[in-house]
Amino acid sequence: MTSGWKISAKQLTFLILAALLLGLGAVLIKNLAHKPPPRPLPSQNELDELAKNPASLLRGQAVFLLRCALCHGEKGEGKTGANLTDAYWLHGSGSTLDILRISHTGVLDKGMPSWSGVIDFDDLNATAVYVRRLRGTIPASAKAPQGDLVKD
Repeated sequence: MTSGWKISAKQLTFLILAALLLGLGAVLIKNLAHKPPPRPLPSQNELDELAKNPASLLRGQAVFLLRCALCHGEKGEGKTGANLTDAYWLHGSGSTLDILRISHTGVLDKGMPSWSGVIDFDDLNATAVYVRRLRGTIPASAKAPQGDLVKD
């Protein structure tokens, strides 16, 4: 007596592929759910040391021009984003560490995205160091001051 189940070679191939894809999907979901914890941010002292490295400043400038200049301007003068060249800050104290924190978390209600996981961790550090170096340059096209005056 036969059971009446007749599967063609095409159907069998399809079933095997479907089972493999389901298994692969389960593995991917498991791996995504178990991402390693984020690296801790460097200390202000570590960022100060990074600021002494010309290669890091060039790296930060390159990332800034690629990712940040659209909103903050090529010189940090501010367009739709804040002016990063003066002593007034909307968020934080303007320290390199605060700049880095804001780069990681973003300010979504102001349109500033979180760059964590989008820009490489070390590139974000270098970019924060570069942005901090923009303070005091105040290009002719700079946006008017916004936020609180922060003294060094």
